Amino acid sequence: MLPCLKIPHLLLSTLLLASCSSVKTQTSPGRSDLYRQNTILTNSNNVTAKDLLIVDRLKLNATGILKKAFSAEEMHRDFTLKELDFLLKLLKKRFIESKIPKHELKQRLHRRVARDLAIINELNKCLEATKHNDNDRALYLCKENKLYSVIASSADIINNHFDSLIQGKMPIGFKKSLYEITILETDKGDKILTGSFKSTCLKGVIITMLVELMGSEANAADIGIPSRDGIEWADYSLVFHTVPIATRLTKTEVYPTMRNFTYFYKDKFSPLQGELGFPHSGYYSGGDYERCSRKTISRPEDCSSWVSKILGAKCDITTYGLMQFFRIKAQSGMFDKAWSSKREFKCLDTMLEPVQTFNIKEDVQPGDILCIRRGKKQKVNREISYGDSGHMAVALFATDTYILALACTRDAPLMEGIGIQKINLEDEEDSDVMLLRRRG
Repeated sequence: MLPCLKIPHLLLSTLLLASCSSVKTQTSPGRSDLYRQNTILTNSNNVTAKDLLIVDRLKLNATGILKKAFSAEEMHRDFTLKELDFLLKLLKKRFIESKIPKHELKQRLHRRVARDLAIINELNKCLEATKHNDNDRALYLCKENKLYSVIASSADIINNHFDSLIQGKMPIGFKKSLYEITILETDKGDKILTGSFKSTCLKGVIITMLVELMGSEANAADIGIPSRDGIEWADYSLVFHTVPIATRLTKTEVYPTMRNFTYFYKDKFSPLQGELGFPHSGYYSGGDYERCSRKTISRPEDCSSWVSKILGAKCDITTYGLMQFFRIKAQSGMFDKAWSSKREFKCLDTMLEPVQTFNIKEDVQPGDILCIRRGKKQKVNREISYGDSGHMAVALFATDTYILALACTRDAPLMEGIGIQKINLEDEEDSDVMLLRRRG
């Protein structure tokens, strides 16, 4: 991998860096009927109109951590809308200049999609067969690509929205959704939500169309979007980013076909083997910590790196580290005493304290940090296990059946983005659910 690239300050960096800078200690608001809505009982994972009414009131009165979380979500939508408008205008201009008949471009796009699908299918097979090495972060990040789901959705989007796209217009459902707070759930019939994975797929289609207009053998690096102050598009984009291709993949049969793959990317800052590009809606596994080879200013986050920026943390916070901090401070369950000397523990100790509670859904306050540890095959028993994976979010309020939170998350091909997430307590009955509060 290349060494970290120093990036000059740009206005765009305010997306998450400025809004999620170090915060002053805030006193959590007291309990009130505003967010203690225990009468809202539902088994659905969908966000209701009553939920949104509470969220609107919380946003209006938000301070501290909660205000920064709402601001980060809103700015991400704003910058995303502006970039998509730019890309669509560029698409219209290049389509007109190409003089390619509409029907011919459509046919070429379907051929490209079919080829891309075949390539990513073979690539994912190679990735699955490649033995994991904890030190090979590029391999891990490539395995998280989710491009098969994006490409598989492309044909339908091209068929349904082709005319609008070549006219430089965002389909009305997608554009309208960017004016409303992001809701992380699947589409309701024809209603398109920014938090659905379909929005990521639309971005993939726009990129695919721009690439095809550059030629049948082109890839994402050939689009030719201008750099800004020496920063390449892949480093300032809000909708497209890259990860280094794992060097072990260069020895596979699929690697020679990558040059004509839509999502292959290589510029002057790329490693020799090139990079794997991906459209996104604010999320990528590994978050802010994993792409030091391309030190980007607007890269996607995962759940923990997003919360870390909201907190203004000066260290990398993980769900595993937050779990260790909670258990040590609360003297609850099994924990590793050695963690008390780690930098992450000391960083957390200046910001958060565990909420000692017997019934977490009764004690959630707006702005609390929610940490969940989950097991792949068995219940996470706090006394004997740590779990295999986790999730982190900024809590809004709780009912008898769910917690509503602001989060950065993905569950392809169902949802992806930064926004409101409903966490069903029944779904988490085998998880270790922890609550932490800002000191002060």
